[in-house]
Amino acid sequence: MRDLAIGAHRIFKISWRRVVLLLCLALLIATAILLGMPDHVHGDTPTIFRHRIYDIAIHNDGSVAVIEHWNIHIGSASLAQAALWIPLARIAGIDIGPVDGASDGTQQVSRTRDRAGNDVAVVTWGFPQTQDADLAFDIPYVLHDAVGRGASLAWFDWHYLLGATPAAIATDATVRLSVPPNGQNNTQIQTIMSNGSATVTNDNGAITIAAPAAPANADVDAMVTFPVGAMDAAYHPPAWQRSELPPTLPTVAGGTAPTTSFVRGVGATTQSGDANTQRSDASANGMPSFLWSLFFITGGLVIVSLAVAAMARTMRRATAPAPAPVTHTLETARKGEQ
Repeated sequence: MRDLAIGAHRIFKISWRRVVLLLCLALLIATAILLGMPDHVHGDTPTIFRHRIYDIAIHNDGSVAVIEHWNIHIGSASLAQAALWIPLARIAGIDIGPVDGASDGTQQVSRTRDRAGNDVAVVTWGFPQTQDADLAFDIPYVLHDAVGRGASLAWFDWHYLLGATPAAIATDATVRLSVPPNGQNNTQIQTIMSNGSATVTNDNGAITIAAPAAPANADVDAMVTFPVGAMDAAYHPPAWQRSELPPTLPTVAGGTAPTTSFVRGVGATTQSGDANTQRSDASANGMPSFLWSLFFITGGLVIVSLAVAAMARTMRRATAPAPAPVTHTLETARKGEQ
């Protein structure tokens, strides 16, 4: 900044202190202008889930097939990676299929623990650097021994809308559940949403849970129950999946059951650490447009201020009265010497 001030002083003959003052004033004005603008004016648009939809089929062998459909609008901060982490409590294992929409060779599956110490599977995948555009992904996985069993009822308790990177609100968050055929006529559903509200419809065992405008990583705890006779007689879940009655909501997403025995998937690796570090940092992919706008507005204000100051100095010189002429003759000089 001092070099800029010195350069301006040499060009416009302005005190470098005044230049520094102009820079500070321009920065304050630019910040005030940008903060007063709505997002669509200065170009910052958020990343959102236009749709985050679960299609879930509960099978009578205790497995649960899940496909998550993501339709994401990438905002002004460019992204090139996404991730999903899945809690591993209350299941015996998980198989994760290839993510539809991921760039070839970018998918990785790892196992780690989140900050609360819960065992989680983390799926990451890449895609071309994207900004201000829509992307769609389908993430399939199968949960094993995920159905609880009691004396008269079977149940599937799961937490939805967690574990997404980028973390963003969902304008359409929907869970579509189907139970085994023999349990469709007597199906019950309970839901608890940590932040917001969800509506439930039950059409003969075809269950829909809708949570419009769901906050980022909102926790929807939902449990569906149906007659135990809908399960295969050969299905004998682990001891921690058996009880006389289903659990009472809300349950803990991480759970207290023994950890999952296996995590399988495309690009599977073993990894320990904090799952939250898997989140991509959008701001690391380039300077946000807000800062670019601030830079250009500040620079423009400084240039205009310097130009105005130079013009004012020129005008002052042009309008200043001419000094009285000074005559200094040889005779006067000699008198002065005497």
